[in-house]
Amino acid sequence: MNRFEEFSNTYQILEKLGEGSGGVVYLAYHRRLQKEVVLKQIKSKGLSMADKRQEVDILKNLNHSFLPQVLDFLMMGDEVYTVMSYIPGKSLARLMREGARFTLGQLIRWGMQITSALNYLHSQRPPVIHGDIKPANIMLTPQGNICLIDFNISFFLDENAILGYTDGYSSPEQYIIALDSASERPIGNYRKIDEKADIYSVGATFYHLATGRRMRDYRDQIDYDLLVSRTSEAFAQIIAKAVEKDPNKRFNSAFEMFQAFQNVERKDGKYRALLKRQTAVRIALFACMAGFIVMGGLGIHTIRVERTDEYNDLVEKQEEYREAGDYEKQEETFEEASAILPSSLESYYQNACALYEQEAYQDCISFIEYDVEQNEKIDLMQPRMADLYYLEAESHMELENYENAVRTFDKLFQVGGFEEEYYRDYAIALAYNGESEKAQDALDEAVELGLTEDSVYYARGEIDRSLGELERAESDFQSCINISEDPE
Repeated sequence: MNRFEEFSNTYQILEKLGEGSGGVVYLAYHRRLQKEVVLKQIKSKGLSMADKRQEVDILKNLNHSFLPQVLDFLMMGDEVYTVMSYIPGKSLARLMREGARFTLGQLIRWGMQITSALNYLHSQRPPVIHGDIKPANIMLTPQGNICLIDFNISFFLDENAILGYTDGYSSPEQYIIALDSASERPIGNYRKIDEKADIYSVGATFYHLATGRRMRDYRDQIDYDLLVSRTSEAFAQIIAKAVEKDPNKRFNSAFEMFQAFQNVERKDGKYRALLKRQTAVRIALFACMAGFIVMGGLGIHTIRVERTDEYNDLVEKQEEYREAGDYEKQEETFEEASAILPSSLESYYQNACALYEQEAYQDCISFIEYDVEQNEKIDLMQPRMADLYYLEAESHMELENYENAVRTFDKLFQVGGFEEEYYRDYAIALAYNGESEKAQDALDEAVELGLTEDSVYYARGEIDRSLGELERAESDFQSCINISEDPE
C-alpha cells in the first residue's frame, strides 16, 4: 500500500476488492466525506488528464440514481485512479451463484432502470459507453433497485482504447474488434464500438438472468422458447431484438429499449385484465410520459457532488430517527433534505413511512397526494413512486376505504410496481371492495411472481373473510400462522 501514501490524508485503503484486466479495485475510506468509496486503477495508456479536462469534468458531473457517483480522479505516476461511491448490496452474479431466481416483475423493473442509466450515459457529449455490462457489474441494493457499476472510463477518456470482451455478454462487434486488435491481419468488418454494443450486452445479461443459461459467445443463439416459458412473449421479443448480431436490427437507443420494457405488460395477454382497471390517472401518466425523458439522472444530474452527499446523509439520518421512533427529528431532517434535492423521492419516502408508522393514515395519504403528486419538481415516473403509492394504498386499507385503495394500486402498477406483496394486498383490497373475481386474478398473479406460501394463505383468508366465509378464513389464517416465520 506504499503507493498510496501521498493520498493518505484523504483516503484510507481498507481492502483489495479485486483485480482484472482493467486494473486493481480497492475499498477505501474518504476521510473528508466520512464514507466508504471504491478506488479503481484504470489503464491510462499515456492519456493526459490536462488534455482530457473537459471529459473528466463530464464524468465527475454524472449523477443518476442507478449509477455510482464519480467523485475524483487521481494521478499516481503513469497510473490513473478513479474514486467512486461505494454501492452496498450484492451483484446479480453473486445472487445467481447463491441460487436466486428472479421474477418477471423484477426483470422488467431492472430492465427499465438499467436502460434509464444507459440512456443517460449515451446522452452525454461525448457519449459514455459502458462496455462491460454483465451480472457481475450490476449491484442489487438493499432498496431493491439496481446500480450499474464499473463503466469503462478508460474507453471514454481515450477514443483509441480497445475494449475487451466477456464471453456470453459482449456484442459481436466488440468481440471482433478486440480480437482484430491482437491479430496481424484484419478479421472483421467492424471498426468502432457505439451505444448498440451496450444494448446487446443488456439483452445477453437479461437472457442469463431470466433463464439461468448464459450464451457461450456472440455466435451462440438464445433459446427463445425457454425464455418465453420463464418470462413472457413480449419480454422475450425485447431480448431477441437486443441480441441481434446486426447492430442495425437492434433497438436504436437505450431509451427505445426502456420504452419496450415499460410496455411489456401492455403486450402480454396475462396483464390485459389488470390494465382494463386503469383509471384516468393512468391516462394522464401516459400522456406525461413523453415529457419525462429518462436522461438527466431523474432530475438531479446538475446538483454538485457535495450537495448530493449532504442529501444522502440527511436521508440516512431520517431513517435512523424514524427507526428509533424520534419522529419529530425525522420530520425536521426531512425538511432539510427535501430543500436540498426537492426532485428526489428518498426523503419523501422516509417521511411517508414515518406518518404510516404513527398510524397517521390520513396524513400519509394527504402528504403523498399533495406534497408529492402535486410537486412540479418531482418526476412521477420514478420507480420509488411505487413504494410511495403502496404506503398510500395501505393507508386507505387501514381506513377501510377499499375503493380508493384499489385506485391507488392501479397507479402503482403504472410506475413499475410488480412486487408480489403489491399484488397480494391489491387482491385483498379488491376483495373488500366487492370484486372477488378480480381479487382471485390478482392473487394468482402474486403467486406467479413468487408470493410465499404463508402470504398466499394470509391473502386467501382475507378474501374468504370479505365473502363472509369465516370458518374457511380462520383455517387459512391458522395455516399462515403455522408456517410463517414473519411475526407480523
